[in-house]
Amino acid sequence: MQTRFLKPFGVEISGIQLAGAGAGAGASAGAGAAHVDEIVDLVARHRVALFRQQTTSDTELVAFLKLIGDLTFTAGEVPVQQATDLNIVSNIGRTTPPRSVFHSDTSHVA
Repeated sequence: MQTRFLKPFGVEISGIQLAGAGAGAGASAGAGAAHVDEIVDLVARHRVALFRQQTTSDTELVAFLKLIGDLTFTAGEVPVQQATDLNIVSNIGRTTPPRSVFHSDTSHVA
């Protein structure tokens, strides 16, 4: 895993694939548990992590995210069909206003 620090904040992480992350430590198909603590630390220090050229399915992304911590679904939003832990964030085709007009995530929650 390689890192490149971005300005004014953020870190680009390369050399790993997130797909297969739920397979556990040492999983050759993904980041696995071996890198999770390091990724969490990088995000805590740099606030944003960028992973380029990933080919993950929605369910693989959810498996990776669950290694990091509990997921929060915004009640009243539309879930992704095959990964109901994920929200669809869009104003296209909405019949109701979004529950929040400022955040589409929970980065504002302590």
